[in-house]
Order: sequence, then C-alpha cells, then structure tokens
Amino acid sequence: MNNAIHNLKLVILLIGACTLAPNTFANIVTNGGFESGLSGWTCTGFDYCTTSFGGQSGASSAITFDNSGYGELSQTLSTDTGTLYDVSFWWRSSNSTSANELGITFDSSSVGGLIGGVAPTIWTNVTTSFTATSALTTMSFWLATNSGTGVVYLDEVVVTAVPAPITLGLLGLGLLGLGLNRKRQQA
Repeated sequence: MNNAIHNLKLVILLIGACTLAPNTFANIVTNGGFESGLSGWTCTGFDYCTTSFGGQSGASSAITFDNSGYGELSQTLSTDTGTLYDVSFWWRSSNSTSANELGITFDSSSVGGLIGGVAPTIWTNVTTSFTATSALTTMSFWLATNSGTGVVYLDEVVVTAVPAPITLGLLGLGLLGLGLNRKRQQA
C-alpha cells in the first residue's frame, strides 16, 4: 500500500510540474499566417494594407505598399508578466531597396529598432525576444514603403513562451523520482 501512495505522490508531482510549464509550442498570435486575411490584426497609417496569396509558407501574407511614412500592423497578445517570449517572423520586399523598412516593438518599446539596410527580396526569417511587463502586450510591426518602391510582405508571425528554468527543474525532478521508484520496485 505504501508503494501505491508513494507512486500516486510522484505522479501528482509530475503532473503539477507539467501544468506549471508554459506550452513552448503554443503560438499566442492570432492568425499569424494571415490565412484569415487581417483578422486579429489592426492596420493604421497605411495607404494599402491587405493580404495576398504567396506567403512564405505558400499561403497568404500581409502586404503593404505605397505608404507615405511608416504604417503599423499590430495585435494585442495575452501574456504573463515577467515571462520571456521568443518571436519569429518572415519578411521580404518586392524590390531590393533601403526605402522599404521593417521594425518591431512591444508596448512601444523598441526591440532593436528598424531592420535597416537593403530590404531582402527573398523570404528572410527574423527572431528576437521580449519579456512581458503586463498581462496584455501590444506587438507592433512598423513598415515603410515609399511610393513606387515596391511591396513589403510579412508572414508566419510566431510568439511562444520560454519555460522558466525552475519549471524545467521541477519536471526533471518528477521524472527522476518516477524512474528511481520504478528501479526500486524492480530490485
């Protein structure tokens, strides 16, 4: 009977550790591949902001063009205060020019500022990270294209929580405890 109770305690510990761990594979962005048009996104300051077939993954992508200055494509994300998040997205331009730019901010706080230089004409992956400072975080892409300079494309926006080291440690302890208990039972 003691083994059964001990096993139950270990299983509860393991389940608890797993439920505390953020799901590192869950994208918290709504419609990050733009398959549903601009649903979940807000466009401001653009002359043209829409979606088009031919994204990085072969489906849709967000596109902007012929803007006078910067436009903002944004979405408010549900986040956990103090949690680190990984961010990944793909972008390209129809013309290789420095007039087409892209930048990203979180709650108006710059993360590396604008991606300068000559805009890529092939799909290019960008990764960065941020730490949430509140339960809601506004992620904003700042896109610039001057009249006649081409189109900027954005696709496959993914934001995932990074598990805290202590959570991974709890999960490891739970697994170790189950393994040791199994070995003890076999002996």
